[in-house]
Amino acid sequence: MLAALAALSSSGFAYSFAGDDWGFSYNATFNVVTTLLNTTLNESASNQPTTVTQSDLTHFQFDANVGPLTGLGDFVVTGNTVEDINSGKTTDPFDVNTGAGVVTVRLTYPTFSLIGDITGINAGSVDGFGERAHEITGQTTTINNITVELLLGTNWVNLGNSSNATVNSWSLVRPADPVPEPATLGLLSLGALALLKRRKS
Repeated sequence: MLAALAALSSSGFAYSFAGDDWGFSYNATFNVVTTLLNTTLNESASNQPTTVTQSDLTHFQFDANVGPLTGLGDFVVTGNTVEDINSGKTTDPFDVNTGAGVVTVRLTYPTFSLIGDITGINAGSVDGFGERAHEITGQTTTINNITVELLLGTNWVNLGNSSNATVNSWSLVRPADPVPEPATLGLLSLGALALLKRRKS
């Protein structure tokens, strides 16, 4: 089994993501363009505690929520790239402070993708499905044609579908395994040599 894992990890395309030590960060800009309101809102989060599960060699999952936009977080790994294709949906109602008062709205958005690059790997640490990944850096993505509806009494009023959201940046980071000090590496090398000598004799 260890030989199989080592072979997979040497291909450069087998990584282990599972763990409860990740932090999810993002920065997004919402351009709200409606018949009643035209404004820009910024949303961000820094190092939100996140658990990542991994079902197989090419899939891992976590809740990739960006403000009111909720992602299923079912990422597909292809080489050093990860992608999560989120189906369009309508958000749960939420309150927005417009400056003139608080209103309740909901958004309907189309299918969008979150794409990132695996930028941190602990090549010397193999577990689960391969080398231990510790950093993913997301690419910018824009979601157009977002419909905004306003709750008036018990009715939802459509305010148009010209709004958009840009995920300026996102990342998933967890602590990297410490690199052994030179003295520790030397001891490990001596131990490996001693083991080889024992096997030969």
